[in-house]
Amino acid sequence: MATLIPMYSTSQIAALTTQSIVNLNSADWAAFNSAQAAVLSTTQIPYIQTSDLRALSTQALTVFNSSQIAAFNSAQIGALTTSQIGLLNTAQIAAIETTDIIALGTSSVRALGTTGITALTTAQVAALSTNQIGALQSTQVATLSTSQIASLNSADVGTINTAQASALTTAQAAAIETTDISAMATASVRALSTSALAGLGTDQIAVLTTAQVAALNTAQ
Repeated sequence: MATLIPMYSTSQIAALTTQSIVNLNSADWAAFNSAQAAVLSTTQIPYIQTSDLRALSTQALTVFNSSQIAAFNSAQIGALTTSQIGLLNTAQIAAIETTDIIALGTSSVRALGTTGITALTTAQVAALSTNQIGALQSTQVATLSTSQIASLNSADVGTINTAQASALTTAQAAAIETTDISAMATASVRALSTSALAGLGTDQIAVLTTAQVAALNTAQ
């Protein structure tokens, strides 16, 4: 049976009960146009089934405002495909709740690209898991702001791999908290560029472990 969604007015969509939202199938959600998606309330959105979210068209997904995105729960955020994640604009990305962003798979984190990563708030970056941090491409790491870098904790810094470490700029390296820099793996310390190392503050240098100092090559 063909979906009747195209026949629904925006006022009818807005009037759907949460149970009606649950009852809609993937074919129904695939038929939503941007005007219909735009009127979905923050009460209705959490009731969209995860399997149905993947059926949303580009037009429907990209029209969601910040409040609507914030209404997504962890399961829904985790259910979005990498293609859908790549379509989100910066305002939408910044609207993902910190309690939900950890649901993004590592491939989805990479799908954010450089623009999406820079759109993350410091609270969102701080909420990322070590697996998510470790999954960042070196190009994404290179675009992180100093505030975002400073929001990383010791476990996050300890996750930074050699490719990511070599991408850190002078300003980024200087932004690593003194309480966190000693957690960086020795191989990653060795991977820091000469300019990044030169940018480290005396307080950062002072807390480097003997193993980290020993790992530095003569060129550094």
